[in-house]
Amino acid sequence: VIKLSVSKGARAKNWAWGEFHHVTYEHPLGKVKPLNLLFNIGPIQANGGRYTINNIGHKRSSANFKVVHAPATRRLIDMQKPREAIGIIPTGNSGNFLSPHYSDQTVPYHNGEYRVQTMDWGKIRKSKQLILR
Repeated sequence: VIKLSVSKGARAKNWAWGEFHHVTYEHPLGKVKPLNLLFNIGPIQANGGRYTINNIGHKRSSANFKVVHAPATRRLIDMQKPREAIGIIPTGNSGNFLSPHYSDQTVPYHNGEYRVQTMDWGKIRKSKQLILR
């Protein structure tokens, strides 16, 4: 608490969890500077915690709250309508850092939002948004 009060002020009610608890999605090539600026996504404030349903956690023994684990995906499926699932992943669908889909799900993921994940092949075949690269 002493370290936090020095860096963030004495009033704990003014502290925000996201100021301490953040995540960077590190690409293997992003471990080397300056490639981190191209390949890594973040840092971004992360809600949740080690012992919450939104299990975005940090090391227990560390005073550093940097995220070390998080769900790889979130998906909700209504078993009466399984072809109309919603879901989200922490980064994006593309592994190409030049693609607009490299990190386009990061902010919605951390805001608790979801995207439609159509599992209906008829709709998929008709879709003009399906892009495979």
